[in-house]
Amino acid sequence: MARMIPPYISGKDSPPGEVEIFDLLRTDDLAENWIVLHSLDIAHHVRQVQGEADFVVIVPGGAVVCLEVKSHHSVSRDDKGLWRMGNDPPEARGPFKQASQAMHSIREQFRSSELLKSVPFVSAVIFSRCQFEVESPEWDSWQVIDERKIRNQGICQAISGSVKSARRKYAHSRNNWWFDESKKEPDSRQCDLIVKKLRPAFEQHISPRQRLEAQQKEMGKYTEEQFASLDLIQANDRIIFSGAAGTGKTYLAIEAARRGALAKRNVLFVCFNNLLGEWLKRELPSAEGKITTNTVHSFMRQVAGIQVPKVPASDFWTKELPEAAIECLMNGSTFVESFDQIVVDEAQDICTESSLDFLELCLKGSLKGGKFLFFGDFERQRIFSGDDGLKLLEKRSSVVKAELSVNCRNRPRVGAIAGLMSGFGHPYKTFLRPDDGIEATLKMYGSEEEQVKNVASQIDSCREQGYQLENIVILSTSGHDPIARRLPTRFSNLISEGGAFPVSGKIRSNTVHAFKGLESVVVILTDVSGLTDSYRRQLLYIGASRSTEKLIINFHESTSNEIGEILTKGSQHGKR
Repeated sequence: MARMIPPYISGKDSPPGEVEIFDLLRTDDLAENWIVLHSLDIAHHVRQVQGEADFVVIVPGGAVVCLEVKSHHSVSRDDKGLWRMGNDPPEARGPFKQASQAMHSIREQFRSSELLKSVPFVSAVIFSRCQFEVESPEWDSWQVIDERKIRNQGICQAISGSVKSARRKYAHSRNNWWFDESKKEPDSRQCDLIVKKLRPAFEQHISPRQRLEAQQKEMGKYTEEQFASLDLIQANDRIIFSGAAGTGKTYLAIEAARRGALAKRNVLFVCFNNLLGEWLKRELPSAEGKITTNTVHSFMRQVAGIQVPKVPASDFWTKELPEAAIECLMNGSTFVESFDQIVVDEAQDICTESSLDFLELCLKGSLKGGKFLFFGDFERQRIFSGDDGLKLLEKRSSVVKAELSVNCRNRPRVGAIAGLMSGFGHPYKTFLRPDDGIEATLKMYGSEEEQVKNVASQIDSCREQGYQLENIVILSTSGHDPIARRLPTRFSNLISEGGAFPVSGKIRSNTVHAFKGLESVVVILTDVSGLTDSYRRQLLYIGASRSTEKLIINFHESTSNEIGEILTKGSQHGKR
């Protein structure tokens, strides 16, 4: 597939015809190694103050092709020489001249380069929704890519045909001193130089704002695809939703809680992790009215009215605190059966006997007859509880079980690697987000000093690629002194340890354990080792699945065999 720059297109900001061509180019297998620049601004245009090329397609061994896209259902030119595209106002400058002027404006930028001056440039016009069979000395027939060509040949085959015809024309031209047919230009080096010239590195990546906007749009689309799940919630009082990381469990839980509040129900929304609890309180503030949002242990402390000891006993969270909260409820606390509905996120960590006893007393009708929704990954993310929460919950109540299997967080290549890391096989039926062609980065280290050096280099690389510091998180699969504290002194003021929310100009640093339930644009995983252990593989899976765009995994050389097996399984899966 082609390398698309930028890797996504906004249907809101781009004409529908360009969106169609973008998708066709992105998914055509014939575009192997092609580079496609969409909506390229031309500051130094031959005829205009500011120009634009709809697409610039760099075809290795072929040419640089400038494409003008017209998606109108009709095209005509009147006897006055004015072009009419559908219902648009008439123009004297037709599409072929637009494409040609854009091409010459771009080519002019390479005149002084000895390495690039012999690269052929080509212009063509795409009529994506109508046939165009008009011949004229003003253009060559191969400069026309109409609806019929696209339908019969495919977009890349049609562009390749134009490139071959253009090269034949250059080869037989009297003024072809600059063109050598035997040189299959542009070669890979020339392609890279052309991209750097036309769209420098800081432009090769969409801005953080665009990236977040695109992700929010994709998440919104995913929510629409979950209407079936919301309908299931409407029709059933007690449901357990199971799903791997990134399948939208938390967002579905939030929507369910909001709908419960709109139905005048008093809703308790609990999760396990503190950072996720902070994030949920922002998403479901007290202004929502009838929703109480907290971590399960914080809510237990609220009910019991106790503080966490400076040095809590080993069983404080699993026994002492739950028993104290349950005792208060049994003695007539105002929280007894005060909730019409309970929504539980991270259920795989909450579903223990003591926690379920506590929640049962808070819910009107108890777990047996009340309204509740539990969301969890009971198979791959059970790192804080040794109990089989799903079975414990099923023993207490008659429930409907539903599975979430569409990944809406990760890019396909990152999500596939994350899934394989778990050791339980590929957990997703499909991915909502398009493939950007970027693989996860795996970096081996032999010593702690080498890992520190690697992470520093990875941060620098991310910054060069246009990622903002606040969109980078360093996650350790270990609980020992984090890598972020050992980075060179130039990073000392750029690190923010802990916290649920990005801090402007700061890289977040945390453990995988604490960051579970959250996500980040860029995730740098550290201290990866010992993958023969199921617990360590789950930690790696949880950490890897936090990434929405870019994933970097730093693993110890002693883990190279396990990593190799994972990659082999991924390759075999991709061939099926």
